[in-house]
Amino acid sequence: MEETTQKERIGKGSAFLLLSVAGLIDGMQALLTFLVIGIFFNPFITIFAWLMFFVWFKILGVTFLDSGARMLLKKVVVFFGGMFMEMAPLINVLPMITITIALTITITRTEDRIRQKAGREVGKKGKK
Repeated sequence: MEETTQKERIGKGSAFLLLSVAGLIDGMQALLTFLVIGIFFNPFITIFAWLMFFVWFKILGVTFLDSGARMLLKKVVVFFGGMFMEMAPLINVLPMITITIALTITITRTEDRIRQKAGREVGKKGKK
């Protein structure tokens, strides 16, 4: 038997949960900002969310330092850059956590597709 098919690291269910939690956090931050207390609490919520999503991605097998050079740069800039942008006073009004998580999921799925395609091509060459 061949093992050319590799499982996606982030399935549809996990992606849905990641995006739902990110949306809830962004919504909570918007509500707190509207109530003015978000000015004080939102930076702490952002730090907690960043750590939570970092650990969650690690559990799913998503690495930020062990990829191809192009994908690594994209993932690092998107994930870490998005979280730092969330800390900026005027930009934090945007749903940056949700956008960051959606882009990280997209990049990771693209990596998985590239690896699966490369694995199939290696398998075909090995059969000849």
